[in-house]
This record gives sequence, C-alpha cells and structure tokens, in this order.
Amino acid sequence: MVSSTRLPTFDCLLTDKNGYIVRPSHPNAVSYVITTSTKHPGHKGKTRFQVAIRGYLSLFMNYQRLSRPLSFEIYKSFYLYAPQDTSLSFNTYNFKCFVDDISYTPNDAPQVK
Repeated sequence: MVSSTRLPTFDCLLTDKNGYIVRPSHPNAVSYVITTSTKHPGHKGKTRFQVAIRGYLSLFMNYQRLSRPLSFEIYKSFYLYAPQDTSLSFNTYNFKCFVDDISYTPNDAPQVK
C-alpha cells in the first residue's frame, strides 16, 4: 500500500547575496571572471581561457527559504581561436542545482551536501 503522505519538496535555487531568488539571466546573478588566458603550444592559434563562475544559492522547502545564501565558485577551462585583445562576455540562461543530501546541525539548521 502506498502512503498518501506528501513529503516536502526541497529546491536549490539561484539567489542574490541576500537570499532573494533571481533569474539566471538577471545581470549580476552569476559573475564570470577570466582568471587565466594563455596561448596553448599544442593548439596552434588557440588560447586557453579559465573562467571563475561565481554566485549564490539557497535551499528552499515549499518556497520558504531554509538556508542562508551559500556562495559557490566553479572553474571552467576552454580553448578558443581568439585575437590577442579579445573581450569575452558570458550569460547564464539555464541554472540547475540538485540537493543530494540534507542533514541538520544540532541547532536544527539544514546542512546541504
């Protein structure tokens, strides 16, 4: 027999530093900083770029924020044929965040893993 008890829904959403939900395409919702730019000897004419992708996310249950804004930082590298003084810009159109595990600290604060 299947229980009719509905479990709460946990969501991990993109927020600003104050915990307000923001759209991924909102200016400054996610920041991008080019940390390195070097010519790659093995790929003639290609430049290797490394970009730091930074932002905040919060854990929600039934649209109620459960956690303080958690900062994240991810580094991605890619190769691109680019002239010397190329200026790159980035934009986020789709943001997905998944919660693997939730445990609680002694003071009942959720801890996301």
